[in-house]
Amino acid sequence: MFSISLLVAISTIFSLPSNAEEENCLSIQACTESDVFLPFKPALPSNFVSGPLFPDKEIGLIDGIIWSTQENIEDIWNHYKKNHDFNILSSAGLIRARLSLRLNQDSPGILAINESIIRTECRKLGARRVRFKQLKWGNYPVTVIEVRFATRKPMAIAWMGLNVGPILFIDYIFPDNKTSYKKDWDIWHHFLQNTIAIPFEDLM
Repeated sequence: MFSISLLVAISTIFSLPSNAEEENCLSIQACTESDVFLPFKPALPSNFVSGPLFPDKEIGLIDGIIWSTQENIEDIWNHYKKNHDFNILSSAGLIRARLSLRLNQDSPGILAINESIIRTECRKLGARRVRFKQLKWGNYPVTVIEVRFATRKPMAIAWMGLNVGPILFIDYIFPDNKTSYKKDWDIWHHFLQNTIAIPFEDLM
């Protein structure tokens, strides 16, 4: 079932706040100790590291986990400590994952997200292209939306079902004021296509 909170997420993501060296530097990064609670091994550029979104929190999906370059993450933390906001997120490309406490997966292997409503809301925001994709990471269903605009930076979101209950909300936060987002799209698509699911029994 579609929740109105999803519309809120879509309409506010642009106010929220990877840089790969070259395309050939993209590779599957070994899962670090801080990532082992995730049900997947993320496919990331070799210069990406992971960290908590909030510098004063433990790494986890309630508050959020981010992947970016060490420099970007340190800049985000330093800005937050001084200003207590995340405005700087808009200036550094990164992947973010967090638990969605408002959306749920009702049936194993299926994510019931109403594409037509989302498309309508994106058009209202000025989208010129809205693309949906259905993926599977192992047995986990993943629904992806990619939105391109004529006058603002793109949006890329993936919802990952955990096969019952709460789902993961994953997005790529594009940098501001770039003339080309090709490398950012390369990072995002590499993440989607090459991330590997971790079997449930291996998480126990």
